[in-house]
Amino acid sequence: MALDTTNCLINGGTWTTVQTYLGATDSEKTFVEGLIDAASWRANTETGRLLLARNRTDYYDGIGGVRLATRQRPINAVSSLHCDTSYAFGDDVLIDSDSYQLYGDRGLIVLTTTVFATGPRVIRLQDNEGYGTVPYDLEDAVKQLILHIYKKQREKRVGVKSISTEGRTITYSDALPDDVAAVFNCYRRLVVL
Repeated sequence: MALDTTNCLINGGTWTTVQTYLGATDSEKTFVEGLIDAASWRANTETGRLLLARNRTDYYDGIGGVRLATRQRPINAVSSLHCDTSYAFGDDVLIDSDSYQLYGDRGLIVLTTTVFATGPRVIRLQDNEGYGTVPYDLEDAVKQLILHIYKKQREKRVGVKSISTEGRTITYSDALPDDVAAVFNCYRRLVVL
């Protein structure tokens, strides 16, 4: 299985970085790449975002105001911004880049010369959003999650909730490690009502 470089949250997108972190052998490459993919997608799911930079087209409801709080952040560049109640999204309804202010780190666009029309999905945003370089704390959290899953597999603890030995019981948790969950929570998508 090849590494999913569209979503890989390990800077450089290579398994060798994680191999060193885990102390994995060359024979485990395919397995570890699967863990990288799984942990990267888990980060996307837990945060409600697509974290790695990519070009996207999104549609938003217009409420007649000047602000557009996007679903993703950061916004690296806007290719086009349209507002059209007829849904044709032609050049005649293209909002000129001089007519808005982009606050990319917050995922916010503020119109400066007009307001957005009202209606469902009347705003079309084409942009590049997400992290070009994965922030170190997020990359480290993904590595910690990979290590957590890797150890569980190596110790054959998949599906095991507890073990008893020599009068002691060891209980395992299937939950995200607390440090990983705390970092993912920092990157969670804010829902704007």
